[in-house]
Amino acid sequence: MKTNQTPADRYTIAHVGGGLLAGFGGVAPFPALFGAILFELAEDEIIRRFTPFQDRGVEAKDNALLDLAAFSIAYFVARAR
Repeated sequence: MKTNQTPADRYTIAHVGGGLLAGFGGVAPFPALFGAILFELAEDEIIRRFTPFQDRGVEAKDNALLDLAAFSIAYFVARAR
């Protein structure tokens, strides 16, 4: 099965990292979550152009939702410090 066709993949950890960086960095909730959503909308094109991995397919909806959840949870955990 191609990467991005499962609920979690190697890029999900990058979403966790982004959420932690935004949360610890003091980014306000609206811009942080809006940016995460915009990235999800553009992720297929961004990664197609800039990744060395060739084993990914078009992002599945459950993968996009889990990536947003991972970002959001990490963001709010970091903000709760």
